[in-house]
Amino acid sequence: MTGKPISKIGYFGWKTFELALDGVRIPRRNLMGEEGMAFLVTTRGMEGAREHTAARAIGLAQGALEDLIE
Repeated sequence: MTGKPISKIGYFGWKTFELALDGVRIPRRNLMGEEGMAFLVTTRGMEGAREHTAARAIGLAQGALEDLIE
């Protein structure tokens, strides 16, 4: 298993890493959903974090607009 940090331009609340699992064998009983669908299952689990990030961005933009108008 290898990985390196991913540089970001925005929120730094947690570190994000690239992850590569080369040559890893997973027993069939441990597969996430249907074979070949693990990426989709995993990204669906991140929808809440994406919504949170979007809400934060909208709030910051709204606050900046209100400060500008004031």
